[in-house]
Amino acid sequence: MTDSLNYLLGNKKYQEPEEISQIKKFVFEKFAETPHVEINKNSIIITVDSGALATSLRYKILELQSIVKTDKKLIIRIK
Repeated sequence: MTDSLNYLLGNKKYQEPEEISQIKKFVFEKFAETPHVEINKNSIIITVDSGALATSLRYKILELQSIVKTDKKLIIRIK
């Protein structure tokens, strides 16, 4: 009756949320970098490697928010 955890989770297909893939695609197309993106209850946290990239991304935040179509707050962090 007891199944192994590998059996239960092995057949499951995982996909990242649409918001994450849209943000990663946007940043990669504009800046040729891949950010780390986390989704929380009220916010989406975008973590990038450099301060220059974070500043450039802040100028594009309204464009990014309209593409993602979310009410969550977009937060940009430097790694």
